[in-house]
Parts: sequence; C-alpha cells; structure tokens
Amino acid sequence: MPVFFPCSRSGGVAPMRAPSERDALVVTCLVFLAPVLVFALRLPAPAAICVAPGVAGAGWIVSRMQASALDAPLQGRMFLLCLGAATVLCALGGEGHLFYSASDWLLRDAVLADAIRGPFPLFYRSGAVDYFLRAPLGMYMLPALVGRAFGIMAAHYAVLAQNALLYAAILYFAARLTGAGRLRFLAVLLLFSGVDIVPRLAVDVWRAHNGAEFEINPLIMFWNDFFKYFGHIPSLFWAPNHALPAWFAALLALMCWRRDIDLASLAVLAAGLLFWSPLAILGALPLLALCGARTVFERSIARREGFAVVVIAGLAPLIVYLTADSGAVPRQWLIGKDGFWSHYAALLAFSIPQVWLLLARWRDVAPELRAPLAAAIVFVVLAPFYKLGDDNDLAMRGAIAPLFVVAIAFASAAPALLAGGRILHRVVLLVIGLSAVTGLFELRRAIMDPAYRPGDCNILTAYAKFAEGLFPSNYLARLSQAPSWLVRDDGAPRLQAEKRVCVPDYSLVPEQFR
Repeated sequence: MPVFFPCSRSGGVAPMRAPSERDALVVTCLVFLAPVLVFALRLPAPAAICVAPGVAGAGWIVSRMQASALDAPLQGRMFLLCLGAATVLCALGGEGHLFYSASDWLLRDAVLADAIRGPFPLFYRSGAVDYFLRAPLGMYMLPALVGRAFGIMAAHYAVLAQNALLYAAILYFAARLTGAGRLRFLAVLLLFSGVDIVPRLAVDVWRAHNGAEFEINPLIMFWNDFFKYFGHIPSLFWAPNHALPAWFAALLALMCWRRDIDLASLAVLAAGLLFWSPLAILGALPLLALCGARTVFERSIARREGFAVVVIAGLAPLIVYLTADSGAVPRQWLIGKDGFWSHYAALLAFSIPQVWLLLARWRDVAPELRAPLAAAIVFVVLAPFYKLGDDNDLAMRGAIAPLFVVAIAFASAAPALLAGGRILHRVVLLVIGLSAVTGLFELRRAIMDPAYRPGDCNILTAYAKFAEGLFPSNYLARLSQAPSWLVRDDGAPRLQAEKRVCVPDYSLVPEQFR
C-alpha cells in the first residue's frame, strides 16, 4: 500500500512507494560490501584499480537483483521486532562494551584499535620480522572510520549499530523462509545449540569424583578438547565477525535455492563476504556450489552470471591478500591422533542432535530445504577431520554457515516433529530445552559479570597479554610474502608488543586472560 509524501513539484500529493523486502535485502548487501570498498581505496593503484570497480559492479548486481518474490512490502512490525532483539543480543554479547565482553573481545578490540590507527596497510615487527595486518577486516572498516573522527568509544558503538542492523536483517529474512508461527521459529532458532550441558556436567562430575571441587564451568560449549561447534548465541557473542557473514551467506544460498534471488547476486556477495571471514564462506561453499550446479544443469546462465564472473575476477586481489602467508597457519589431519575418535563420536552425539532428528524424520523437512540441508550435514560431519588454526577454526568457524542451515531446517520442522507422537514430542522438547542451556549461560554471564572498557592494545600486545605463547598467525602475515602490487612498504612505523596496561579495567579481566 503506498504512503503519501506531501512534497511533489506540482504542488500535489506525490505517492511514495513503501519499502519492499527487496529494498531491505539490497541495503543489507550494500552494508556488507561497503567495507570492501573502503579497504580497496587504500590499496596500491594496481590492486585498487581491480577491487574498487569490482565492488562497484557487485553493488550494481545486487541493487538490480532479480528477486520478484521479494517485491512484497517490508513487514514493519516484524522488522522492528527483529531489530529490537538484534540490538539487545548484540549489546549483551559485549558489543559497545555496555555488558561483559567474552575474552575473545580482548583480541578483537585490538584489531579495531589498530584499524583506527590506520591508514592501511598496518605494519608490525616481532623479533626481526616485519608483518602486516591480514585479519579479515570486514567488521572493523566502517566503525574504524567513525573511530578516527570521534574516538575509540564511538567506534565501538558503531560496531554495535552496524552489527545490530545486519543481524536484524538476517533474523527477518530467516523468519521469512518459514510459514506461520514466525515468533516460535525465531525462538527455536535463537536457542539452537548442541546439548553441551550433558557432556559438560559429565566432565565436571568426573573431575569432582577425582578430588576437584564440583562446579559447572560456565563456558559449557568448551567441553570438547578437539573441536567445538558453537550454537547460535555463543557464535554471536564470541565471534560476530565470523557469524554474521556466515549466516548471511547461508541465508542467501537458501534464498537462491528457493529462487527468491538469482545466482549472480549470490556469487558476488559470497566473494565480497570473504573480506569478512574466509573460513565462514568456506563453510558455505557446498551451499553455493549446489546453487551453481543447478543453474548449469538447467542451462539458465544469463548475462548477469557472466558479468558476475567479471566482478569476482576483479575482487581476486582480496583472495591474494587474505591468503598471503597462509602457510604459517597451523594445520594437520586429526585422524589417527590419540583420542580423536572418542572426541569425534562425542561431537556427533552431543553437538548436533538436531541432525539425527531431522534425518530420522526426513519427511518433515520442507522439500525446498532438503538438498541444502544434506550439503550442510555432509560438511559438519566431515569438517572435524582436518585442523586449521590453533583452535581448529575450520570446524569452529567453517561450520557456522552449515549449522545455520540445520538450525533453520530444525526450527521449520519443529511443529511437525512435536506432532509426531508422544515419544518424539518428548525427545524434541528435551533437545530444545537442553540446547537452550548453552545460550542461557551466555546470557547469564553477560548480565552478571562486570563490563570493562575497551582498550587500545595493538594486536601483538593483546596476544602477548591475553594469549601468551601463541602468535597471531590468523591476523598477521609476513611482509616478505606479499606481492608489492598488493602491499606496498612505504616505510611506515612498525607496531610492536608494548609493556603497558592498555585495557583500562584490567582488574576486571578474568585472571587467566591478564
């Protein structure tokens, strides 16, 4: 229904179209792409000439996305509900430092502080080796611009505002994938997690049996020493820089599979989202490949897909930048390691019980979700075999997108599962209830533990203080490994580890992270 704006040139009342769902999706896409453009303009000319037009081309494609299914007016009340929930959850997750921030924020605060120091590239020196900041920088670029103008606290509030807007759009369009009962769908989606409380209690009881004082470790999702699959709220609280692009990529892939958007829009957005988190997009690749394979099989490739290939080629320097010196990142096959199979069996049993319920009741899975869900299940079952990064980031970060597909499928099928008989009803309620405990523990800590003001440590200082014994190979790359056309050494001063208190409320930081 049109709204009327009394400002036409003819002096009459000019109709103004109400915002559509397509408008909201396009704005969300452009917010995800904007940091890439900001970064591209700081690259040396050869790289900037490729990347900046590539970002502009991606913006052109998504602004004209073929998405007739999204022509419906934006449901204002639903979007405001999602925006309110997103703002509250992002704030409780530590963004803006209004509430307690998980320990990983001690490192992310350092990346944001360094981004404010800019301009790029940022150089570091550890020992006799020079490095540059190679961290996925998508979440930090726009807030860093605010921080340079108005200070570090303004930058943190900008992170909160940016992420709340993106998260609200993700929740809105995820709810759009289901039919009736969208509030119930969102509740199940937000509470999605493994039943981490079961192995957590088992571990803590065993330690008490061996003489330790019994207490439930509040970080209940860290029960598995080999690999960790985070639920919805823990992903948002601990790693929004990975979770937001992973969820959005998975969401776009589902919308493409439903033919709500075209392959060209999905492809260029996926390329741009690499700047936010390469590992997150790696986990979404099976979903993207599924959409691409169907397009090729149906021979429905059009000019837009051809232009998308050109755009992605223009963004190729980003891939070179993000993978520079990636050989320094720890990696290994875990099969054959002592304890692997027992930990893997526990992961399958306690981290993804929803998968087994969905497989057992495959007929209750929405037909348009079955192929993407199958691809997602294959990834989460196989990803733990290979370790990438100190904390096995391939499993922990790469699985975020596939697990989001599992969560959407489970939340969509929940009404049918609950109606599937008395025993199944009780099992599904038990899984939902037990999995909710993980997120509730995160919410409890956010409310009960004291907030601390963000510091201005650089990344080397933060690692020296809060991750002693580790080197930030995920964040820094050796300058000697970067081509000069992409990273030019202009002789800028090198940041080094500092011996100073750079977190104002240092005493509030847990002892193990001081």
